[in-house]
Amino acid sequence: MHPLIARFLNVDAAVAVLEHANPEGADEMAFAHAGERFGNSKKAVLNAKGRKQVSQSTQEALMTLCIEAAVERIKSDATLGPKVAAAVKALMAEGATAEEAHSLICFAVLEEAFGYAESPDHFDAEFLEETLESLIPISKVTEDVVDQWVETFAKSEGPPHKALRLTVAEAVLDAAWSEGPQPIGPEHIDDAFDALVDHTAEKDLPKAVEALEAFIAFLAEKKIIGVERKQRLLAMIKVALAELAQPGSAEEEEPSDEEE
Repeated sequence: MHPLIARFLNVDAAVAVLEHANPEGADEMAFAHAGERFGNSKKAVLNAKGRKQVSQSTQEALMTLCIEAAVERIKSDATLGPKVAAAVKALMAEGATAEEAHSLICFAVLEEAFGYAESPDHFDAEFLEETLESLIPISKVTEDVVDQWVETFAKSEGPPHKALRLTVAEAVLDAAWSEGPQPIGPEHIDDAFDALVDHTAEKDLPKAVEALEAFIAFLAEKKIIGVERKQRLLAMIKVALAELAQPGSAEEEEPSDEEE
């Protein structure tokens, strides 16, 4: 995750900056600016001063300040800053509001920090850069484009496989894009995989998983998914399939009250 997030997820560290009249240092100033813009979040964090345990709402407030401050720092980064600017410009050119574009940038920063099993001490700037670059083709995705992609993918392996591939594509897009196109992440693949397990005959599940992997590759060809994201998502699918194949992975029926 971004070093600023790792540093200020600590309530004491966050309070020290928010209470400082004239914070020094780029990270401190960015965090203080976030506090000025999000007054309710700042108040919630300050109210947690000295507490050994903080509420979930306070943790969410602290996360808001961390992500917003990290985005500010990233905008000034020599490499990532221009990527942010290009992504925002592309999104707004296709009709997104400034707030919607900003939300997608925040999502990208949040995902890099917590979306994968990476060390919190490591900031994967290259993965974040890839995600920011993907927002440009994502900005051009429309309902008509999605319908065309789904139809093309469903037909690509011939009539016998069309229905299954259509089900797989719809499972992924329902999970990821129900509220609009965005980078497809681990939680979307988990939801799509669960939907396929629930609604696919056991004998067809291996084919469904193959189709899921193929759809990820298809979206990568459309530049919606970058190379590193593709590798991570495919690895997730393999792990999920392996876990499903393990004995006892399905819930065992509980004995009825009449059974002794």
